[in-house]
Amino acid sequence: PEVAQKLTEMYVNMNPDAFVESLISLQTPSFTVSEVENISLPTLVITGSHDPVRPACERFHQGVAGSVYKVLRSAGHLSNIDQAAAFNQALLTFLDAQP
Repeated sequence: PEVAQKLTEMYVNMNPDAFVESLISLQTPSFTVSEVENISLPTLVITGSHDPVRPACERFHQGVAGSVYKVLRSAGHLSNIDQAAAFNQALLTFLDAQP
């Protein structure tokens, strides 16, 4: 219930135009394969085990040489909310490993 309340507040306070733009962007490829393959910065890809876009996250990870891929168990698309502690730990571990 606490998480549902936070999400409800987030959506109620969201700018409607920004939300529409985010939905449009989901229907438009953001990156080409060659652009992904040219990413040379340290990259962390985090997804939830129940995230419907997990296969796309895996393909993104495979396209970025040296990227780190983390699947959080029992998490959906909002893995940072579903598994906040595990998400934060994965992010901190990744950041701590950077020079």
